[in-house]
Amino acid sequence: CPSPCSPAAMSLSKLTCSRLAAWCRRSVERVPVAVDPLPVLAENRPMETCIVGISALRSIRRMRVARRRPAPSGNPRVEEIASNRREIEDPQLRRCLEGDETLHILTPAGRRNGHDRRLVQHACCVPLPEGSFNRHAPGVLVATPELCLLTMACGLGVNCLALLADEFCGGFALTPDETAFVRREPLVTLADVTSFCEEVPGARGVNILRRAIRLAADGAASPLEALVRHWLHVPVEHGGYGTGQSAFNVAVDVGEGFGSGMPARRTRVIDICYPRQRCGVECDGLQHESSAQSDDDAHRQTQLSNVGYREERISWKQFSSYQRACEAGIAVRHMLGLRARPVDGRMEDCRRELWKDLVASPWAGVPLAVRPPDPSPGLGPAPPVA
Repeated sequence: CPSPCSPAAMSLSKLTCSRLAAWCRRSVERVPVAVDPLPVLAENRPMETCIVGISALRSIRRMRVARRRPAPSGNPRVEEIASNRREIEDPQLRRCLEGDETLHILTPAGRRNGHDRRLVQHACCVPLPEGSFNRHAPGVLVATPELCLLTMACGLGVNCLALLADEFCGGFALTPDETAFVRREPLVTLADVTSFCEEVPGARGVNILRRAIRLAADGAASPLEALVRHWLHVPVEHGGYGTGQSAFNVAVDVGEGFGSGMPARRTRVIDICYPRQRCGVECDGLQHESSAQSDDDAHRQTQLSNVGYREERISWKQFSSYQRACEAGIAVRHMLGLRARPVDGRMEDCRRELWKDLVASPWAGVPLAVRPPDPSPGLGPAPPVA
């Protein structure tokens, strides 16, 4: 073997290195190299702004009042979700952020950045069920009613969250400015909200939403019905009157009813009905103050009495007084045959706080809109009528 420092050894070393380099080049050409694909997000594809919370509630109410139905959409991928002001591409959303309106958006966990007081970021820590958003505009997704309830759970609390579930699952909708309500078809059912909760067991606020579902019901026709039923249904230890399960707007057959001089009606609808006890509660809104409506209410009570139904009446004027609201709750318990429960100081405080929450909520004292209001401008353009 030649010496390492000899010219022969140095020429052999150079020859070996050149052959090794050539072999490596041929090997690379023969063996395909697995390269990670680039993100599918194309340059012309906008980032998706996922609107949740109170911003989604305003948009849902606006669409419902206008009788418009947004198009369903699949869930966006993590890399497609806008998480700051720079990534929001919709010009109308940008104008909202430049004004006084606060925008609530959903961002993936770990991507919350910046301290923008106009942009409230809700971190998503669990996978959402497919179809949790509706498409309102290119690049703008709005939460479904189920996801809206979940993202508002921690901010609203159980009582107001149950009233919001009554609105989504009932036949009324508040206007975006919360000054009136209109008759509309239900958006979802309580079964849909319950199924949604089962698919996100570890989400923030899901336990509060489950408690609110137990206090809500399908089919409310007005905000006053939702308030009164909540006041009666909440357990006694939590400030209510614990009257048990009831149903909204149950039709009762009362027969023909001849000889009254009024149009014959075979059925009467009870606002809050306890079918097993054959009892009901009628919630008198402002429309019941007219003389014609008062005559029909008297005839209605007679018809229900003839078929064995007892009924209590509660108006908003009565419910807005704490003392009279308590008297109405006691009267309903007595009508249902429930014994009186002694109330100590702690329970009295809980009851007063519950009543304050109800009369201070957006659903308190809201009249029926005389004419359907025009859809107010808001987040994103109005989608086409479905």
